[in-house]
Amino acid sequence: LARAQIEAAANLGRERNVNDDRQDLSRDMFGARLGVSLIVVGDWTLAAGGAWQRSRYHDPDALLQTVRDDRYLAGELALSWNAFRGLVIRAEVTEAKNDSNLALYEYRRRTTILRGRYEFR
Repeated sequence: LARAQIEAAANLGRERNVNDDRQDLSRDMFGARLGVSLIVVGDWTLAAGGAWQRSRYHDPDALLQTVRDDRYLAGELALSWNAFRGLVIRAEVTEAKNDSNLALYEYRRRTTILRGRYEFR
């Protein structure tokens, strides 16, 4: 029998550049994240999640003279194996896309990671 965990989070924040004449680097952000993980069999866990964030910058970009407005969307998939007591091996893939009203700041990114973690007890 599989056990599932669901994660939901919301965020709201402000990032302010301490240099007053560069408020084009300051922004207001809000977003959300939803994820689920499932112990599929024995020591194997499958996880999936997604995140969305909106960033509205305060002042026009220094070069392009337009106020930046970004939308970030990402999805991830991970498989973990509890190899033996204290050692976890995890493979992850994340696909992310940033849309912006300024083409200079648009991108797509795929990240794959294989990591190991050992906890000393």
